[in-house]
Amino acid sequence: MTHAFPSHDRLAGIMAHSPAVAVAWADIRRERVLFVSDNAGRLGLDAEALLSGSLSLIERIHPEDAPRVRARTEQALAEGRPELRLEYRLVSPDGRIVRVEELSRFDCGNGCARLEGLLLDLGLREARDDEARHSQPARAEISQLDVVDDLSEFVGRFRADGTITFVNEAHCRFFGVLREFLLGKNLFALMPEPHRSELIQHLGSLTPRQPVARSRRFIPLPNGEERWVEWVERAFFDSEGRVLEYQSVGRDVTAEVTSRRELHEANALLTAIVESVPTPVYIRDTEHRYRIMNPAYARFWGLELSDCLGKTPHEFLPHEAADIIVAGDQAVLSTLRPQEAEEPFYPNGEKRILWSREVPLCDKDGKPWGICGVVMDITERQRMESELEDARQGLEVRVAERTRQLREANRRLSREIAERLAAEREQRLRQEQLRIILDNLPSHVYVRDAQGRYLLMNRQYERFWGLDSGSALGRTPYDVLPAKVAEKILADDELILSEGRPLTLDEAFQRAGRLHTFLTCEVPLLDSQGRAYAVCGVCTDVSERKRMEAALGESERTLRGLIDAIGQSLVLLDPTGRLLAINKTCLGRMGYSEAEEVLGTCHFDHMTSEEAAQRRAMLERVLSSRRPCHERMHFRSALHKTSFYPFFDEAGQVSSVAIYSEDITHEVNLERQLRRAQRLEAVGTLASGIAHEFNNMLTLIMGFGEMALETSHEKSDCLLQVLRTAERGRDIVRQMLTFSRGDDQPRIPLDIGSTARECLDLLRATLPRDVRLESSLPERPLYVLANATQIHQLLINLVSNAADAMHGQDSAGGIIRVELAHCPEDKSRTDPTRLLPGEHARLNVSDTGPGMAADVLERIFDPFFTTKEPGKGTGLGLAVVHGIVQAMDGVIMAASKPGQGACFDILLPLTTAGFSEPGQP
Repeated sequence: MTHAFPSHDRLAGIMAHSPAVAVAWADIRRERVLFVSDNAGRLGLDAEALLSGSLSLIERIHPEDAPRVRARTEQALAEGRPELRLEYRLVSPDGRIVRVEELSRFDCGNGCARLEGLLLDLGLREARDDEARHSQPARAEISQLDVVDDLSEFVGRFRADGTITFVNEAHCRFFGVLREFLLGKNLFALMPEPHRSELIQHLGSLTPRQPVARSRRFIPLPNGEERWVEWVERAFFDSEGRVLEYQSVGRDVTAEVTSRRELHEANALLTAIVESVPTPVYIRDTEHRYRIMNPAYARFWGLELSDCLGKTPHEFLPHEAADIIVAGDQAVLSTLRPQEAEEPFYPNGEKRILWSREVPLCDKDGKPWGICGVVMDITERQRMESELEDARQGLEVRVAERTRQLREANRRLSREIAERLAAEREQRLRQEQLRIILDNLPSHVYVRDAQGRYLLMNRQYERFWGLDSGSALGRTPYDVLPAKVAEKILADDELILSEGRPLTLDEAFQRAGRLHTFLTCEVPLLDSQGRAYAVCGVCTDVSERKRMEAALGESERTLRGLIDAIGQSLVLLDPTGRLLAINKTCLGRMGYSEAEEVLGTCHFDHMTSEEAAQRRAMLERVLSSRRPCHERMHFRSALHKTSFYPFFDEAGQVSSVAIYSEDITHEVNLERQLRRAQRLEAVGTLASGIAHEFNNMLTLIMGFGEMALETSHEKSDCLLQVLRTAERGRDIVRQMLTFSRGDDQPRIPLDIGSTARECLDLLRATLPRDVRLESSLPERPLYVLANATQIHQLLINLVSNAADAMHGQDSAGGIIRVELAHCPEDKSRTDPTRLLPGEHARLNVSDTGPGMAADVLERIFDPFFTTKEPGKGTGLGLAVVHGIVQAMDGVIMAASKPGQGACFDILLPLTTAGFSEPGQP
């Protein structure tokens, strides 16, 4: 039978003689059986059927017990209990009900909770218990066994022939078997060789005079693990000296044996190092007792090691020397810092000058437990220095050259001694620092020789590959790493050693179900002849960095796309105004195509001086107030709503300022037009009501005036003046009605060019002599929906206003220019107007008059607004022009500056037949 139970093959043979049935399930539902011992027939079950899946063990559990078994199993797994004890009933295929006890444990390896356990027939156990109760001599003995059963040591008793008569609970837990399995079995039969022979030989050494013996033996467990156990065996003899029974008491000392062995190896290594150093070295504890001392230190004082170890300096050194040593210890222990000193000592009565360096030794909590010191005899050096100084003083005059040579030699000697001491200290310090640095580096560091053997590796490298500390030193990658990884590593080493140059590469390794990416840099180590003898590598895990770089790059691209996609300008400046970032909208407004053209330059150099001054002031205000600022500003003839937002560094200082600028020219113009339209609408409504009432009164005045003039025998100048004034009032009323509700005449397709030509011919005769009228009208017809009266009234008002503005100038006269042209459709046009889509006729009337101020230009289309003297204007001319243009679905725009004349630009939509090529009808 093929077994899936994770134990040795001999377990199957053992279970064949056991009353219990061993079972392993794939999971806690007990649906699929991985293993079942061959003695499953004792419970009425077929082992082969269970393993093949044709017989389900969970279906064999009594229906009343199955829910309880499942609930108890899930509860034990949730509470983290490793073992489970259950009692339930099994129904065999032949209908027999067997009461069983399940003793199982969870195996949570590979992320799956698997069950392994034993099934014991409770009927058989109860029968044995009845037999055992009848065979027990007294209840007192049972109580004693109960006490033994609670001991943490594992206790067992067996007869001289090896039959096991008792084992306690600790014994069963240690060996991983049930008490029912062991009782009555032969101990010697259960033990493999050579452990069986060793036990028999050991038991044979017990005598009535020496019935107890203690030993430590290496014990193999059924799960394959081997442990050190300390046994105490006792033999019980009868009156004739024959062995009646043996008792064994065991204790697991594996951890103790391992710790002692490691401690012994560490002490041996430390002792070897200390004893091989020619410099005196010692370690004293906080009570100044010598714990470690090398032979060089003892020889210096003319003593043996046995005379010094475990003693304080006062116990074997002169009192003065001991005082100096103890004072140095106290200085080191109080400051917890290394101390150096030069002190005179008198070993064997001879004065010697010693240089010493002592460092504190602390435990993991930082508490000092001792002092490590190094001593060097510098008597000879000081003596030589003294002799050289005396020689220099005595021979200064006569042998100046010789003195210089000695002084140079003295300096060289001092330098060499100092360099040697410094080199020794530096070497020791660097070695320790190197080990600490390497072990705390996040990167993997290793050194392999030319044969591929590991000479050095840090903890990170060992942890990544799951190696014990120092276990891989002296071994090749094939010994400790996967074969494919080892093959690649050694191939790279061979390339580096052959070419003698560094190698940098990206590597990927799969560990614990996760792909790790490393940036590896390997360099050859060269000997004094320049030959490569080893490879040193540093591997940095850049998996997370690469993921973060990819995510950061995607985020930056997305953010850049969003910033460039917005229709507003966005720039980032440092506190000096230097451009750090800019989006495409701002680049286009500044007239550049690439950000590299402006980045790093001063933002204010790309605008006019007024714009730059205004923005510099805003930047200074943000830097001083450390708060955002908002203001409307002009840039390139457009009005922008500009916001300054400060950004702060970790120190709380303004590191940069973002400027967000939105072109609101269109919105402002729309607001202005809306206000003007609302104002004109209100004035028009008022004017309409007043005009009707006023017209009624004028009609009566003119009627009665004409009647009075007809009945009068003489023409009265007063009546004529009344009629002329009434007629003038009627004209004003008509203009007011035209402004308020437009002309009622129908509009037809009209060639605006020919109509304008006729009107201009009439106007030339009415203009003052110092005013010249120029025109530029196209030959091709331009048709708009209008009537001739509207076109005449529009041109008369515009030309008359221009003539009135220029008449009487001191110059040679003014010029009024009227231009008419075809304006094709421009889909990219962004003028803030209500211009209808399509082609238009453009009528432009300009003059060289005195121009208008901005406040006047703002109100020129308002009704009854005029800059003329009282009695010379009604203020309705341009208001009527504005109403006519709006009635024709066109737009009118005015531009003027003081001293530069005025210009009125009118766009009227052409009809569908509004444009034809020259020569066409």
